[in-house]
Amino acid sequence: MEFGISRAQAYRLLDVARALAAIHEAVAAGTETSRTRDTGPAAAAALDYGLSQRALIAVSSRSDDVAELITRRLTTLAHSGLTALDEPTVRAVVRQAVRDIRTAPPPSPAGPPTDPVVAAGRHLTDELFASAYAIGELCSK
Repeated sequence: MEFGISRAQAYRLLDVARALAAIHEAVAAGTETSRTRDTGPAAAAALDYGLSQRALIAVSSRSDDVAELITRRLTTLAHSGLTALDEPTVRAVVRQAVRDIRTAPPPSPAGPPTDPVVAAGRHLTDELFASAYAIGELCSK
């Protein structure tokens, strides 16, 4: 109420902040070399990734997956012979990781269902999402 926004909007903004914090930590972690022109946490926080609020809300529940993917990709790039990763490269890696997490089907539940009808329904749903993801990947190339 103090800021003149609804409770739902306040929670969405908190989700955005949590997702951005996870992304900043992932960019700052990984390799010893700096990925931006400056060094330190302020430099990573100053980097604009060009992500929409909608994209950040979409990945806020899977921010650990996004952070792990960003860290893995930046580490791979750093170890591939590049001495320092510039801002456009980091921005592209972050945007691609967020896009991949947004479009990838969510992980399946841990245990298999005991009801055979539910198991068959989950199997069909998983196949449908996998096919939709594959079609999306083909269309984006």
